[in-house]
Amino acid sequence: MPADHRSIGWPAGWISPIVVVDGHIAGTWEIVDSDLMITMFDGVAPPKQRLATAADHLAAARGQDLASVRVE
Repeated sequence: MPADHRSIGWPAGWISPIVVVDGHIAGTWEIVDSDLMITMFDGVAPPKQRLATAADHLAAARGQDLASVRVE
């Protein structure tokens, strides 16, 4: 398993939400306050338009607008 992928599993069985690009795990995400924070794994370019669309879907599912989408 690539080292980056090890960051998705945590003690007590918690699994971080993941970003999937073209069928591969490409990063993780979390919501901090009302900001969507996306951390892409090394060497993976964020697909900005697809992330924006996914962020809109996430906001609709949560029933809460996102203040911003930040890619780290």
